[in-house]
Amino acid sequence: MISYEEHRQATGTFSDENLIGRGGFGSVYKGYLMEGISVTVKVLDTCITSSWNSFVAEYEALRNLRHRNLVRLITSCSSKDFKNMEFLALVYEYMSNEV
Repeated sequence: MISYEEHRQATGTFSDENLIGRGGFGSVYKGYLMEGISVTVKVLDTCITSSWNSFVAEYEALRNLRHRNLVRLITSCSSKDFKNMEFLALVYEYMSNEV
């Protein structure tokens, strides 16, 4: 697991520049881990009551799954943010749309 602060640094403080998109359960950002690894960070909206269940289900389903057609789940985060609010995120390998 990586910390909330590491997620902030990886995504440029969750900047709009790194925002890939928004969905029903939260926002997705492009980021870079300290090792220079490109990642996708899926931040779940904790205001949605089913976020926790979605977070756990997605993590459990993908944590040991390996397939050439699926992006790999690298790690997750369940902690408090700088406002002491619940923070949930899943970190995946980054795959660009380029052909």
